[in-house]
Formats: sequence, C-alpha cells, structure tokens
Amino acid sequence: MGEFIDMAEKNMDCWDGCYDEKTHSAMKMQSKIIDDIEYNYCPKCNTAWPLDWDQYRVTPHEVKQRSLNHYFKMKEQYPELFED
Repeated sequence: MGEFIDMAEKNMDCWDGCYDEKTHSAMKMQSKIIDDIEYNYCPKCNTAWPLDWDQYRVTPHEVKQRSLNHYFKMKEQYPELFED
C-alpha cells in the first residue's frame, strides 16, 4: 500500500466526478505515494491518477455536470444515505 502525505494545496476535485455528501461538493483527491511515484488519489472511487493527468479533457461545465449526475444516481440507489 502507498503512503498518504498531506498536500492540501494540491487537492483537486475527483476526475471521475465523485461527490462528497458531507461537504456537498465534489470529492477532493489526496496525494498518495505508490512505488515512489506521487499520484492524485480519490478515496471514494479508489482510483489514482498521475499528477500530470489532464483533468479538463472536457469543459469544466461538463465535469461539474458529471459530478452532479453521479450524486443523483447515488441518491436514487441509496436514499437512506441522504436522509436528513
């Protein structure tokens, strides 16, 4: 397993559009060292991307919409997680 390091200033939104129910925004990725190489890691979808990965292959609006779509899909599948 890799080692987590605190790189809060580098944290970016998850590139798969994961949604953080606690903050009501896109899930923030963490920096993770795997085999001595630093990656951006999303703990929700358990995915790691290289630091030089091009996040915006689509427009930022499409990235936001993908995140919202993922949130609504999860809300439909697991309504008990979204009760107040």
